[in-house]
Amino acid sequence: GLPCKSRVLQERLLSRDGGEAAVIALGFDADLGAGSFIWTAPAEPREVACRAAAIRAAHDICVAVREEVVAVGNANAPRRAQDAISLCCTYVSNCLASDEARFRRIGAANKALCGRLLAASGGGMLLRAVGFAPEPVSSPIAFVCTHDAPTLRLVLATLNNAPAIWQALADEFAAASASSSAGLSPPPVRQSSAAPGPMQGVWGATFIALEAPHGGGDKVLLPPSALEAIGVLTEARHGTPQLPNPLCLRVECGDGRGTLGHGQPRRAAGRGQGGGGRLAGLLEFTAAEGHVALPRWLLQAVGAQEGVPLMLSSVDVPRASLVRLRPARTRFYEEAEDQQSLLQAGLHGVYTVLCCGETIRIANCGEEFELLVSEVCTGFPPTPVEAVCIVDVEALEVDMGESLEGEEERIAQERRAEETARAAQAAAQAAAAQAAA
Repeated sequence: GLPCKSRVLQERLLSRDGGEAAVIALGFDADLGAGSFIWTAPAEPREVACRAAAIRAAHDICVAVREEVVAVGNANAPRRAQDAISLCCTYVSNCLASDEARFRRIGAANKALCGRLLAASGGGMLLRAVGFAPEPVSSPIAFVCTHDAPTLRLVLATLNNAPAIWQALADEFAAASASSSAGLSPPPVRQSSAAPGPMQGVWGATFIALEAPHGGGDKVLLPPSALEAIGVLTEARHGTPQLPNPLCLRVECGDGRGTLGHGQPRRAAGRGQGGGGRLAGLLEFTAAEGHVALPRWLLQAVGAQEGVPLMLSSVDVPRASLVRLRPARTRFYEEAEDQQSLLQAGLHGVYTVLCCGETIRIANCGEEFELLVSEVCTGFPPTPVEAVCIVDVEALEVDMGESLEGEEERIAQERRAEETARAAQAAAQAAAAQAAA
């Protein structure tokens, strides 16, 4: 047996998250009366060897989970990364809470899975690392857990330790920066899994247009098969199937001639980031197969209607640093008491891409306000561009300008003032001429 009060056992195993689960996974049972862990597994050499192999396999799984935790933390904003980890913890906990098969199976079209985990950079790789395998592999309709309970306990302990893992890496990076600035050799920094590279030209396909039920915003719904197709092409291009966060798309009205299934898209000329159409974001992979669902205003913006073919392709859009907006009506300033909160609620999670010169709509207490995107910039100092992505931007400055209605009224007042001044000047000249005569 192993004494529970053993200093080595306490310091190196029991004091750590998942330590007791690891001891039990080895083949020991806790005997509280004896104050020790008692070996209960068969002692035959063959069984011991099998148990040792299983322990090594569980160790490798936990190492893989830790690597993906690091990758998710590096590739996403903190809130997005924590949300992905939290959902993984929920899935693993559900598997441990019940032996029912339904708790070990997650539909590929599950809203939370697509929106919170698979939409995060590295989320798909993390899901596989914790034990959920796609079924079938080629075009998954579900993800099924393949790990046993002892392994899942270790996986859950690793996931729960994610904040400590990220903090340790942050401290290590800070120490490395301090050492570098002091002229010392910095300590080695752990490398994370490869992040996805540029998505311009990676994927393109044609779908039949449907009007989306979610109404506003610029996010579209793609079918589940598109998730696997994009993952396969991304892995072929960049060596990893993980999708960028967010995935930005170009939507064009057309029959898609020049595309090869889910392969390379045809090139188009026109506005915004080297092509025509309208830039959009992705909400979920829950549309009917062969269809894409878009908000009504987006359908109108690309000159389409339900039932017509639309071509979608992956694009790269720079992250925003500055956005200048102008409300259409002056009453926006009169009725929107907390403009900052209103803009945050109206933009965050609703829009993915903002394009210069286009009009967006945000809701407030049953009313809808129209805002003109007058300028968008990227980088520091801000550099004007045609379109920017506003998702997972750490520091986004939103500048509110004069309303369009206010500008019209101001110009009209200035014109009337000029006309009045000219009339007064003409009258004065006429009076002076008459007096001189």
